[in-house]
Amino acid sequence: MLSLPTKPSSFSPTFSTEGKTYPIELIVGNWSGWLWFPEEFATHYNINWNLGPEGWRRFIGRGGGYAGGSQGVWTRLEPPREAITVHGAKDLSVEVKLAEGLYIHCFEEKHNGRTCICLCSTHLPL
Repeated sequence: MLSLPTKPSSFSPTFSTEGKTYPIELIVGNWSGWLWFPEEFATHYNINWNLGPEGWRRFIGRGGGYAGGSQGVWTRLEPPREAITVHGAKDLSVEVKLAEGLYIHCFEEKHNGRTCICLCSTHLPL
């Protein structure tokens, strides 16, 4: 109970009414590029960069009431908005954008042999 917020949150939803959702098909176990793990464990999809205006943020998901491809997976395009800045836990002078911080965190988790599921996206190609 002591950790509950004492005032209302300034939360803003990730998805807006301007966003658009499209079904996508996952490609499993077939990749022609370089991988650091066995090819049979690869899962990817071909991004249609023609969908949505340039600079829109891209999200990948499953379920949530959105129509997906045969595996139930969808991609959602959202208009750009101001990036959220986060500070380093050990050094508050370190500042990075939230998406970049989560990306760095996931790579650190992989390096340490742990699993990281990133629920964020940026407007940059992955």
